[in-house]
Amino acid sequence: YSIDVLVRRRSAAGSAEWAVEVGGKTHFLADGRTPSGSTLLKRKQLGLLGYTVVPVPLWEWDALRSENAKRNYLDDKLGGVQLQVQGYQPHQNQQQQQQQQP
Repeated sequence: YSIDVLVRRRSAAGSAEWAVEVGGKTHFLADGRTPSGSTLLKRKQLGLLGYTVVPVPLWEWDALRSENAKRNYLDDKLGGVQLQVQGYQPHQNQQQQQQQQP
């Protein structure tokens, strides 16, 4: 399977991994809100592999209008895990990010 975003936390107390799955229209039945059989199977199998699956329905994500709202949403979904994204600067354009790379 592919995972949209993999979040890992390692500490002296142990490690944890979250599989964040952004769900678009192909992940749901015709009503647009009920997960499809293949989506449910994927979630179950990822769970059996030790991942905590965090579904992010696209309609919920698209309703968030600010970066702060999106960050709070992910914080709630991930149970307070502090996110640090390597190499990502949300307020820089792509050219500025490329200039910073070695």
